[in-house]
Amino acid sequence: MKKLIYMIIILLAAITQNAYSQQIGDLNGIYYQAVAIDEDGKEIIGMDIEGKPLYNKAIGVRFTITKGLDGTIQWEETHTTTTDKYGLFSMIIGQGEQTGSGLYSKLLDIPWIEADQFLKVEISTKNDGNYKLVSNQQFMAVPYSFYTDDIADNAITTGKISDGTIINQDIAGGTIDLTTKVTNILPVANGGSGASSLTNNSLLAGNGTNPVLSLGAATDGQIPIGATGGIPVLANITPGPGITVTNTPGGIEISANVEEVTSDPAGTFVIGNLPVGSTYTSNAINAFEVDFGNIVIGSVDKDLQGCMMTTYVSQPNVIRISIYNCTGGSVNLGTVNVRVFVVK
Repeated sequence: MKKLIYMIIILLAAITQNAYSQQIGDLNGIYYQAVAIDEDGKEIIGMDIEGKPLYNKAIGVRFTITKGLDGTIQWEETHTTTTDKYGLFSMIIGQGEQTGSGLYSKLLDIPWIEADQFLKVEISTKNDGNYKLVSNQQFMAVPYSFYTDDIADNAITTGKISDGTIINQDIAGGTIDLTTKVTNILPVANGGSGASSLTNNSLLAGNGTNPVLSLGAATDGQIPIGATGGIPVLANITPGPGITVTNTPGGIEISANVEEVTSDPAGTFVIGNLPVGSTYTSNAINAFEVDFGNIVIGSVDKDLQGCMMTTYVSQPNVIRISIYNCTGGSVNLGTVNVRVFVVK
């Protein structure tokens, strides 16, 4: 008469006695335990079966987590283990050798929140890579306890966090991804300004101690200068004498007034041959208003061949140019056209 053997399957979170101080990012698997049963032509694990335990025998086990029954493979791994004298074996799902068929590289990356995962268990009693299906059942409370969707009082406070802060080690992968929960804008309550959104064109100000504040919108031509009470002060740029400030939506243009004049209607001077060490000084150029302290710049349309040219105000409303030959030989400059620029 065959003896009825009752199978024992235990799925527990792979945690130790100090699990409450363990960070969720460190959880490394799901504990699985069962009795391997011998049979005639069929290998069964995880359910009642008539047969004899496979004791002290090397077996292969393949775990596959799917989305829905026989759906997309989210995780798959294989184990090799040896049963004890009672046919009992245990292992941790998540610490086997991944087959590469799963969508995720970490157990905690699996979207447990969808609560539609199935665990398929296959066994190779000869440990030869030929697996046969043992069970295919839906996960229930485990491991969803580590991936709960809602908190009882609908709030997370620092009292619920071990050290009062959230750091990368507290977060799986070091990233908080809200793309499936938040659309476009993430509302913020008690964010320092009391508002959950930022007014268009406004500025944010804050530091490591004080909360972030939302300042009023700046107008064209304003820049922040200094601070009052830790808040930047906006001010308009005021032009000084000879300076023009032009405000545009895309920037601020600061320019100086430059007046361009010529020496006379022809603007032409005959210099001819300039002996070494001699200086040519032009006639008065007095076709415009100019005074001492103004900036004057002169240019000619000839190569000076090493000579030095100076443009200066000789008296109010009079500009002259002088050309000094310091080359060591005579230079013939012929006739030159002169242009003079004045910056007041």
